[in-house]
Amino acid sequence: MRFPNAYKGVKNIYTSEILNLISAVLSGLLVIAAAVDKQRSLTGFVLVIALFAGLGSIAALILQLVGIFQAAKDETSFEKARVSIITALVLSFLSAVYGDDPAVIAVPLKLAASIASLCCGLFIIKGIMNLSRRLHQVDMTDRGRRLYHFILIVACCGIGLDLINSILPRTYGSGTFVLILSLAVLGLAVAQTVMLFRYYSRTLTMLQQADAQTLIFEDQFPNL
Repeated sequence: MRFPNAYKGVKNIYTSEILNLISAVLSGLLVIAAAVDKQRSLTGFVLVIALFAGLGSIAALILQLVGIFQAAKDETSFEKARVSIITALVLSFLSAVYGDDPAVIAVPLKLAASIASLCCGLFIIKGIMNLSRRLHQVDMTDRGRRLYHFILIVACCGIGLDLINSILPRTYGSGTFVLILSLAVLGLAVAQTVMLFRYYSRTLTMLQQADAQTLIFEDQFPNL
């Protein structure tokens, strides 16, 4: 295979995204169950959901790390993604540690962690775009560019919403404005997830086809 490490890496990253989606759905069910269960008759069910959601998130993180490290062997942009995700993990840990401290500490740490996580995702897309160029796949490069810009838009909206939620409740409480923004960002996030899944799927197909073409070439010209 021409880019075996990239193929394995993107496949693991793709799987991690699927696990993240499953964990997000389970977390949503957890919130609904906790809100509905006033008499705590569903405590066991809630605990099971929480356990699977937590395990799914941990497994997704491990797979993403493994995938990025693997893909970095074939494409240098994934090395930047590796630095970004490690930075995001450190900042997220610090944000959790200082979460109860004044906003002057907690909010910048959370913002920095979100930006580092964003950079990780963007470098992954950039790495796939570079692989596409090396394989002369113009369509995949164009798709990656559009996805890259869309992720930037969604991330900026999400970071803005996080800042609003961190500031407004202290003064005005949560209102209709925040709810509308949350629904809008959620819609954009769903669209991004669909686009991301399709792009990863096409990437795996592209890398497989490149391998098949290489084998055909080697069969036709064995002495080159």
